[in-house]
Order: sequence, then C-alpha cells, then structure tokens
Amino acid sequence: MPSLSLQDQALRELGRTVYNYQKFEAVLKALIAQTNVYGSGDEFLRNFEKLQSSTSGQTLGALVNRLADTLYGPSKEIPEPDDISKDPYLPSECRIVFTSKLDLEEHIEKLKSVVLARNTLIHHTIGQLKLDSDDACQSFIADLKQQNDNLKPFYEEFQHTLTHSSPINAISIFEQIENHRRTKKQQTSEN
Repeated sequence: MPSLSLQDQALRELGRTVYNYQKFEAVLKALIAQTNVYGSGDEFLRNFEKLQSSTSGQTLGALVNRLADTLYGPSKEIPEPDDISKDPYLPSECRIVFTSKLDLEEHIEKLKSVVLARNTLIHHTIGQLKLDSDDACQSFIADLKQQNDNLKPFYEEFQHTLTHSSPINAISIFEQIENHRRTKKQQTSEN
C-alpha cells in the first residue's frame, strides 16, 4: 500500500477529529441524561427517557452549559416515593465534585475552549480549508492533533463517569423485577 500524501494525511486527521468530537458529544448526552434519575418501576424509566430526549438535538455548546446544572451542579432534591410498598424506588444521582469553585471554573473554561475549537473547525476552518502546500498540511495536522489532545481528557473523564455511575444497571434491575412479576403471574394463572 502506498504511503498517503500530506493532503490525504490531513484529511484523515480531519475525519478522526470530527469523529472524536461526535463520540464526545454522544457520551456527554448520555451522561447528562443520567445525572438525576429517580422513581419506581415505570416512573424511573419515564424519567430516564425524559432526560434522554431532553439532550436530543442540543448543540455541544448547549450540552456543556447544562453541565453546570447537572454533572457539576449541586445535588437536586429527589422526591420521596408515594408508596414504597408497590415497587422498589430507586434514586440515582451522578455528580463530579471539585475541591474549590476556582477549580470548577477553570475546568469549565477549558471545556468551553474545546467547544470553541470544535465550532471554529466545523463552521469556519473546513469551509476555508486550503491544503495546497506541505506547510499548510503539516500545520493543519498539528492543529488537529492538538485539538484531539485537548479533547481526550474530557472524553475519558465523562466516559469513566458514565461507566461507573450508570443507572442503566438500575434499569436492568427493574427489568429483572418485571420479569419476576410476570413469571409469578403466569404461575398463579396456571394454578
């Protein structure tokens, strides 16, 4: 296989960067949807689905702004169940806590700079892209690699948080409870 020209390398790096931004956005949407989920049985699932749909169609900038109220925000008051004897009630909350307000503000500013770099790339740079010299290609590749390096710690932070605090496990528990109930109903109706 012949080696890629610098123009092709630049375009490949562009594709990689856009793909990484899309992965980052998907993880952020999933994480925001899991910051405050509560309820019993169907209510839990409805609340989770409501949070999921609330992130649909939102821009990356809007999602980052939501972090202040969700993942980085103070705990929300979770309503108490009306009747705990009916279904198991599960409150699930996910937060990242910083040691100081300054640390949080610096973290959010870095995150916003990642969004700004992404928006500049998508809305300005690509439309004016000229890869007509080796220097232009190398400069563009270096800029894209820097964007990926800046994005990576945030992606890894959110992916780790999502993996280790997911109410998806709770949904699985509720599915098991529902399956158990159906089995008991079937056994009762067969007898």
